[in-house]
Amino acid sequence: MKKPSTGMAILAFLIGFCAFFLIMGQAVKVYEKAECERLQVYSKSFVFFYLTQAEKDQCDAHGIQIDAPVK
Repeated sequence: MKKPSTGMAILAFLIGFCAFFLIMGQAVKVYEKAECERLQVYSKSFVFFYLTQAEKDQCDAHGIQIDAPVK
């Protein structure tokens, strides 16, 4: 039986590496959206609640509007 070549091992590694980052990219998007939904609830619950510019930009990117001042 022939041993797998180094090229095939590298190719398998690269495919696995790319798949890992694609899956992690989706996980980060899901986490960010959940975080924005949590901030939306907080903005309705706390009187002096505010967002940072980074939070506002993140939530705008996901299409989630939060009624709170940006500081």
